Amino acid sequence: MGQKTIITIGCQYGSGGHEVGKLLAQRLNIAFYDKEILMEASKNSDIDETLLKSYDESPVDVAAYSMNTGAGANYNQPMSEKIYLAEFHTIRQLANEKSCVFVGRCADYVLKGVDNCINIFIHAPLKERIKRVCKRDRLEQREAEIIIRKMDKEREKYYNFYTNRKWGDASNYNMAIDTERIGPQGAVDLIERFLNIANG
Repeated sequence: MGQKTIITIGCQYGSGGHEVGKLLAQRLNIAFYDKEILMEASKNSDIDETLLKSYDESPVDVAAYSMNTGAGANYNQPMSEKIYLAEFHTIRQLANEKSCVFVGRCADYVLKGVDNCINIFIHAPLKERIKRVCKRDRLEQREAEIIIRKMDKEREKYYNFYTNRKWGDASNYNMAIDTERIGPQGAVDLIERFLNIANG
């Protein structure tokens, strides 16, 4: 690719967003970051990678956050806030250095205003996501549904808190793709076409 391209992918749990991001990065021959962002954030901060993993995209403790505002707040900053900021600065730094695909972690908001940044949201009907999670994780349907609903709620809460926007709202993205009929590979084909048109 001639010019630097940044792609962010937000996704419902079980919709195939991670797979779409990885396949897309491979096709475009650019860097891919999902959980990998935690290792990079750990390098750039004093936060251990294991701790980053335990708090990654977890719901915000609003009570703790509210108690730690005002004078001296930085000294008692909630860990969830420290980790969000570590990921925020790492995403900005990586996007400044090279072409990347980022999955999750409010990357569309973090990179708002960055040139050549395309924001994608991957979704699918609940029944399709249950089927995918059951197959991937070898779970019963009811168990998969409980996990999906829980993860979606956590992602929504995390995103809405840090961005003051609505998770999954089409106005926050350049493209929203339903993977039910076309699958991750078809989604990659669509995104590539979009990029070719957008880049002239």
